[in-house]
Amino acid sequence: MAKPPSSPSHSTALLPSEAAMLLPDNISVSIRGGKRIVEGYNNEGEKIVIETTINNVSSNTNNGFRSQSMTICDKLTVEERRDLVHEMYNEEGLTQTEIAKRLGVSQKTISNDLLS
Repeated sequence: MAKPPSSPSHSTALLPSEAAMLLPDNISVSIRGGKRIVEGYNNEGEKIVIETTINNVSSNTNNGFRSQSMTICDKLTVEERRDLVHEMYNEEGLTQTEIAKRLGVSQKTISNDLLS
């Protein structure tokens, strides 16, 4: 039995629209938890995260439906990031991992920011 063709949204190759949006250095494409995640920076130094979820009936069929979200984080100074981290943690109740993902830094950076 022939293997079904791989959907571009299940591939770790960049789509043309993603390549046009991101600088070629430090781009990562991964598939985790049923989501295709593209991370990188644009020419203004902003962190871009694009998450695509494909909702298929089964692993062998593609029903043509996908949902996609894009997060853009402005380039921040260390002080601006620390202020934002405190706000997201204390007022919004986000976890360190959630904050790190949104800001495009490591969880350890968020932990250190909360200590400052």
